[in-house]
Amino acid sequence: MIKPISFYAFIDKISTTRNENINSPYITTFNGKKIVYGTKQYFEVHRITDGIITFWDKNELIVSPLFSKKLQICSKCFLNQRNTYQNVQEKEFITSFNNFKFNDNWFTHAITSIIKEPLDTFNLFHYYILNNFELKLTHFYRVSLCSKCRETKDSEVYVLNYFNEMKRNQMPVKTNVLRSKRKKIRHVLANENKDSNFFIFKDLLDANTISTEIYFKHNDEEEFISGIGTSSELIDSEEMAIFEALESFTGTKPVSSKSIYMSMTELSDKGIDYFDPNHYLSNAGVSKKIDNESKIYWTKSYSSLTQSIYLIPEDFIYYKTLRSKDSKKIVNASSNGHALGNSMSEAIVFSIFELLERDAFLVHWYANKKPMEIDKITICDEEIISDLDKIEGLGYEVHIFKITLEIDIPIYWVYSEGIGKDRFATYSTSSAHYDSVTALKSAVGETLLALSYYGKGMDSIIEKSKNMTRDEIINVADHPIYYAIQERKKILVF
Repeated sequence: MIKPISFYAFIDKISTTRNENINSPYITTFNGKKIVYGTKQYFEVHRITDGIITFWDKNELIVSPLFSKKLQICSKCFLNQRNTYQNVQEKEFITSFNNFKFNDNWFTHAITSIIKEPLDTFNLFHYYILNNFELKLTHFYRVSLCSKCRETKDSEVYVLNYFNEMKRNQMPVKTNVLRSKRKKIRHVLANENKDSNFFIFKDLLDANTISTEIYFKHNDEEEFISGIGTSSELIDSEEMAIFEALESFTGTKPVSSKSIYMSMTELSDKGIDYFDPNHYLSNAGVSKKIDNESKIYWTKSYSSLTQSIYLIPEDFIYYKTLRSKDSKKIVNASSNGHALGNSMSEAIVFSIFELLERDAFLVHWYANKKPMEIDKITICDEEIISDLDKIEGLGYEVHIFKITLEIDIPIYWVYSEGIGKDRFATYSTSSAHYDSVTALKSAVGETLLALSYYGKGMDSIIEKSKNMTRDEIINVADHPIYYAIQERKKILVF
């Protein structure tokens, strides 16, 4: 067991052993929190789950976030994040460090600040870098958990305890509360923050409407996930783009949960409940079945019916999960209820809204159920009226239908018909919400965003649609392209 030393002796060790191969770490406490000083190599092997770590990385002293089992961030999570972007960071740090002198006041300030505010909610963390007479505060958005933290988060005890607590306390669900994260999220987007992993790609100004597109790079792939936001205010459009990018990213592949790779036979032998993918494939008209002995990827979920842990094929949840040739995907680009929230309960509610809006639209379409059309003259909300005027100005006639089913939650379908050959023949959006105005505003806003964004590329979209067959609808984005031409307009008449 390593014997703790005083805080001032600890600071002296940091100052006098810079970049030396320390045989064992040094430990101290400050304001009741453990601080560990060692080499970067030591922390890559030994996982610290509580307290702060500090180490020299070349000529920079790194002071980590405050790790906590409760908040589920440990030293491995932090180092994984830094290692991912190390090449990017090294290109930025080209200043000479010959005159570097360790400043104990800066170190004390960094430790005090981190302990005082250990966690920026919404998975935003901060840490300090001391270099060249500078104390740099750096924020980062945690993209994924390390394997150990994943195991804790995915444990049946953790998940079941959460849902039982949510049912007992009837946790309230708020709306539009993500706006409260504005200041903290803007730290992530700061140009000087090399850990942000976000890039503002372009801002478009059109008819007093500002659209912002933000790209979010996968940490281990040359692939970018985009988010687009449109509003009359730049800051609002940026926030909408950020949230859409985050939501899309978390739906592409597992980033904070551990996949299970087993066959249905193995799961049955272990007594693990799972959803048989063949039930879905059969209902979808797919004749090819998944063999019981074939291994596939599964993700843990919570069954509201049985109130227990339930495994679902991973490909049914993540719409862009990459697969090797040896393990092909069961389904491609699945579309489910998927949403961000200020809490787990809020995210669940909004993901249910997404599921309801898809279900309502498809029920009306497949069953040829005539929807109830809303007279636009009865709409009083100024923002909705303004957006409808803008859509019509783009060359579309807009119809609004209420498609609420047996669950009494307002659901609206916005159906736009293009006027002329250089428009989408039809474009559809839908939205659900407890509040009718919010639901309609969301659907109309989504329509305006899409038609504004794709408007300048309609020639290539229509040309692609003409040469496209139903079998070539592979991704979610292929659906509006397929229905872009006049010849397919009749498919949506019911």
